[in-house]
Amino acid sequence: MDIIIEGIKEAFNLIFSFDPEVFEVVFLSLRVSLTSLLIASLISIPLAVLISKYEFIGKHFLMRIIYTLMGLPPVLCGLVVYILFMRRGPLGYLSLNYTVTVMIIAQTLLITPIILGLTINIANERK
Repeated sequence: MDIIIEGIKEAFNLIFSFDPEVFEVVFLSLRVSLTSLLIASLISIPLAVLISKYEFIGKHFLMRIIYTLMGLPPVLCGLVVYILFMRRGPLGYLSLNYTVTVMIIAQTLLITPIILGLTINIANERK
């Protein structure tokens, strides 16, 4: 129990001492999250409006896929993105592995189905 209390004390010391490394990590995390959210929203919201507005063959199947992807485990998403962008992967020639760009891509892949599914539900309720 003492080790947990010491860890919490050290965390507060780092935060309230305004350690530049801590704030660099916080701001990077915010940048990645907000950029991912913006990209996912720009993709999902117009697509959700189109999906909810029109009836087409395979709409129910597409909705099931979207709902399934809403529960995509982050570890699986990270593994898929890693395999795609690793040096010998299909997109390895881009040399993006372990970069902020790949972090944004992974988070965008995670949150796009969530925004898409929720927006479709909201649009269907307004009909």
